[in-house]
Amino acid sequence: MGTSHELGSFNMQTEKQSNTGSKAARNAEQAVNQASSATHDKIDRAQDAISPAVDKVAQKAHKTVDRLADSANTATDHLERKSEEFMEAQEQALSQLRAYVSEHPVAALSMAVAGGYLLSRILSSR
Repeated sequence: MGTSHELGSFNMQTEKQSNTGSKAARNAEQAVNQASSATHDKIDRAQDAISPAVDKVAQKAHKTVDRLADSANTATDHLERKSEEFMEAQEQALSQLRAYVSEHPVAALSMAVAGGYLLSRILSSR
């Protein structure tokens, strides 16, 4: 009978340990759930706190990009105007040169020959 009594005692201890283990598992699960919930709450609060700062940075970045684009457009417009002015000046200079050559062909030819001679001397000395 001693064996039967020992077996019953073992079964009770096993049952108690099983109940204790289940209770510990439930407690652990509850603790994990509470910690998870608290962490989610902290993340939500952090997100709420950070969101206005991120929005401010984004707004400033958009304004900066807009100002840069405006500056680039202004520079492009200025460059285009200067290019047109240069082309007009070039056309005017060419027109004046043609008029001079038509009015003074001998002088123009003499200058061209002299310029060619000087250029050939400069290039041949190198």
